[in-house]
Amino acid sequence: MSTAQSNHTIITNSKSNSKTEKNGVDNRKRVRHVSSDLSRILLIMALVMQALVILAFLLMSLIWTSVFERLDTTDGTPQYFTEHVIYERRYSSISTMLIGITATILFFVFASLLQRAHRVNIRNVALIFITVVQILWIAALNMTAYTYPDPSSLGGAAIELNAGNLDYFTPNYCTDNPTENCHIPGILGFEYFNYYPFQAGPLLWFMMIYKLFGPYNIIAFQVVNAFIVTGLAAILWYFGKALGLNKFGQNAIALLMMTCAPLLMFATFVYPNAVGFTFTLAGVALALRGIKAHRLWTSCVLIFGGFILCGVGILLKSTFVILLMAAVIAIVVTVLFSHRFWQFIPAAVGSVLAMQISKMPAKWLAGITHQHFMDMPMTSWIRLGLTRADEDGTPGWFSLRVFDPVTQANGNYDVHAMILEEDIKQRIAFFVHNPADAFTFFRMKLLSEWTEPSFMTSLYSRAGDSGSQFRGIAGAVLGGSAEKPLEHFEDAMQSITYAFALIGVIGFITTTVRLRSTMANDHVQHVRIFSRTFFSASFLGGVICFTFWEAKSVYTLPFFLMLLPVAAYGMQVTYAWGAHIWHARHASPVRAVNTEPSEFNFERNTTDSVSAEITNPDALEEVDVPVESSADSRTAPSTTR
Repeated sequence: MSTAQSNHTIITNSKSNSKTEKNGVDNRKRVRHVSSDLSRILLIMALVMQALVILAFLLMSLIWTSVFERLDTTDGTPQYFTEHVIYERRYSSISTMLIGITATILFFVFASLLQRAHRVNIRNVALIFITVVQILWIAALNMTAYTYPDPSSLGGAAIELNAGNLDYFTPNYCTDNPTENCHIPGILGFEYFNYYPFQAGPLLWFMMIYKLFGPYNIIAFQVVNAFIVTGLAAILWYFGKALGLNKFGQNAIALLMMTCAPLLMFATFVYPNAVGFTFTLAGVALALRGIKAHRLWTSCVLIFGGFILCGVGILLKSTFVILLMAAVIAIVVTVLFSHRFWQFIPAAVGSVLAMQISKMPAKWLAGITHQHFMDMPMTSWIRLGLTRADEDGTPGWFSLRVFDPVTQANGNYDVHAMILEEDIKQRIAFFVHNPADAFTFFRMKLLSEWTEPSFMTSLYSRAGDSGSQFRGIAGAVLGGSAEKPLEHFEDAMQSITYAFALIGVIGFITTTVRLRSTMANDHVQHVRIFSRTFFSASFLGGVICFTFWEAKSVYTLPFFLMLLPVAAYGMQVTYAWGAHIWHARHASPVRAVNTEPSEFNFERNTTDSVSAEITNPDALEEVDVPVESSADSRTAPSTTR
């Protein structure tokens, strides 16, 4: 072969290889674009569903308000709360309407004015305020005993276990010596944990509190809860920034938290609901730090550690597995966009271990007491959620009917499960053949969960004995002159939260639609996608779960609180749109407002210029995202005038 022919062959092969490599690169780019687009589509679908649900709750809250029936007392203390819900029409309530309008105006005025207070750390002010108000409320209640069933049973078991009295958990503990042993409040050890072995996790929390502060120290329990709730507020603030809150939005969420009465009264519930929620949310926040970390091992450790912390939260309150599942979904949607698929590995391993951690207390309790606790099938709570105690009972709320299948099964778990399955099938068949009854049932159930403005925090504040007989502020709030004004205020704030959360979700949808696959290396977008997917999936998961599960408005409170950062974003969007319209009408020809779309604008808010959120409400006053330098990261485009 001649030299010329050889060179020609080499050139031809080189061109062929170059073409093959180019096709390979093009195919990889195409796959990455499809992956990123799929991520956007999934997030938009979730946000649209969330918007529709929030719209329904907003309409319900504007028309109805759910309140609890009260029972008179003989000692002059405020009436007892029952869990029987009364549905009141409130669309004609002038006082609630005026409170809502006034509160909305004040929110925007104060949030706008606080933008000029550069030396005021509004986050710290909010956290201090929340802590002080909680402590003052706990002091006003001055509770010496707590009579709500679960805390009574768990408290008694914790004290006996701390004392080393393992006989307390034997089946015949009360009947063997009724005079000495039956005085302990609540359902006694074996019977209680035979029904609810998953309560072994909360039992550990009761044991720790009563070991540190003394038996039945209700005030200490509530004070610890108060500091946990303050931590919860700080985490909600952190997620608010991740969702896209700028200076105005941060002021808005601070005001929303400081005026959210259920948040301020949450600590009075002598049970680790708030603790489990805070730990689980903190775990997801840690995983978020892993999402935005640039180094592989740093990211893996943070994501894995975050999911393990979620397991601790689920250990304390099992229903927060909803948040764990939402976090896994958020990881999947995020890595589809970012193409950092390896991040799913620590998330998957961490979530599996988290579930194992949540089951450990039940195994520990059975081992240390040498008892076999039967447990009730999970379908017990679905059956309960699809029934009502009687014609006047609140649909889906707890009733003693949950124990009927236990009696019928005579302790046989498999028979118990079969009875529950058959009951659920019959109930579903009834709903299918009686759609009007089904609509009424679920309407009343959802109203009792999502339009009860206190989310049971007033009920739990009254569920016990007070050393001051609930005099003073406590008496005024729970049954005196301040009761109705507080109820109207909570009602108005609930509707305000739903309204602006709806606007916030719409804002999320518009900015997500504008995302492009070319932004796949933008770590700011990764944070946005993860946090918005997580909050949307968590809310939808909570709604779906408690539509069919046993109902209590305190169960839905965490998911309502997760709407606060979203509502703050809605206020930010509303303020941005209003400011944009104002400046568009009053702009001079020389200094017109730039209305071209921009995903992010990192200009700092100033008092003499229109802030970045005018052109785009998704702007950040502080960019708390990239923590390490990386060659594949880039600065998001900004809009300037």
